[in-house]
Amino acid sequence: DWLVPLIFTILIVNWLPLSTVKTNSFEMLKNIVETIINAISILIGFTMAIEAILVSGSSSNLEKIKKVDSSHIVNGKRISIFQEMINSYTFIVIIEFFVLIANIITIIMCNAEYGLKYINLLYGINLFFIFALASLNIRNTTNLYFIFWRKEEDNNNNELSNEVSEQQS
Repeated sequence: DWLVPLIFTILIVNWLPLSTVKTNSFEMLKNIVETIINAISILIGFTMAIEAILVSGSSSNLEKIKKVDSSHIVNGKRISIFQEMINSYTFIVIIEFFVLIANIITIIMCNAEYGLKYINLLYGINLFFIFALASLNIRNTTNLYFIFWRKEEDNNNNELSNEVSEQQS
């Protein structure tokens, strides 16, 4: 979940660094960050909505994943696939809030024109977190799909556990 976004970030920052752009780099970064703030705000809402659906849903498949243990152990106890999904979405929301705050700080830095030499670093950090959040959201949305729209005739709990565990890996 972290390696691919890191590779994409390194390639893009090296291929298209902001400090070599002929226009005002701070203005360009500020425009990018403002767009990112809007996108992250939408992602936070999306992630929290999915978490609310998981917590309040009453699907038979949701009941099944509450009973099936995952391969992860927390505080010496195996957690269910349901708990793993909730933990995963909570982690994403925390990261999204971190990115939102970091981008607000970046806007303040752009307005005050601090650190021209750090502009590519700020750009790279933003890109990395955007790619990482996209990757995490795609993985979790795929898991959610497998949980809610799983065929009813396939009632083997081990297969459900394998489907979700493979996606988590």
